[in-house]
Amino acid sequence: MADEWGAPGLTIAFGHSHRPGMHVRAGREGNCRAIAVGAGRTLDPDWMKGKPGSWENELLVAYLLPTGSVAAYSVPLVDGAFLWGGKVYR
Repeated sequence: MADEWGAPGLTIAFGHSHRPGMHVRAGREGNCRAIAVGAGRTLDPDWMKGKPGSWENELLVAYLLPTGSVAAYSVPLVDGAFLWGGKVYR
């Protein structure tokens, strides 16, 4: 995604991906960052007949900073809950 759609200073978030990840394409005018967001669903979908999927669940939290830059954080979901700012959410 960074190589195909990227531009200097751009952050691209896309999903769902079965595996979260990040790639940075360096450039003289600035870096481009691409973030693959994990699947946000059950690891035991009905169509797999109870076998666990090899997916990773996560949320992506992104917000605009006063500087105009974007801050983006991957937040793993574990047993339907996540930790953010020191608090567990279910």
